[in-house]
Amino acid sequence: MQCPDCVKLLYAYMDDELGREERLLVASHLKTCEACQKEWHEIQQALAAYRGEFAAISASPGFTGRVMASLPEESQSALAFLPVTAIGLLLAGSAVIYAVFSPLIYPILRLLYRLLMSLAPLPAMILPAFPLLLYGGMAVLAVAFLILTWTTRKVVLS
Repeated sequence: MQCPDCVKLLYAYMDDELGREERLLVASHLKTCEACQKEWHEIQQALAAYRGEFAAISASPGFTGRVMASLPEESQSALAFLPVTAIGLLLAGSAVIYAVFSPLIYPILRLLYRLLMSLAPLPAMILPAFPLLLYGGMAVLAVAFLILTWTTRKVVLS
């Protein structure tokens, strides 16, 4: 084994991550090579110094208890149902808005559609040939109108 190969494997050797064959090669090289022995001892000294530093750091008695006592109590039941409640309220509100404004929306959308078609004759000729585009466009206009109505109402009532 060459020295650069051995030096690359020293940390894996220290962590016992090498296979049996590689471990024996590194061990036999360390017995014969002074440069690699020096590197190995430096790694061990650095590790011992780090362990000594970390061992010197310790929490005061009762530290964990004080930290745990300072944490707020969790309210699992309220937090668990918050997304479900919000989605339910959103759907119910959308249904109410739709029920209230649907008699007004479709005539306005039809009027806007006819106005747009009179301003742009080419789409007026193409859209009847493609019903999906026609009704898809009306659906997009309906959603846009609902969003506009909702945001306007929210701003006015705020």
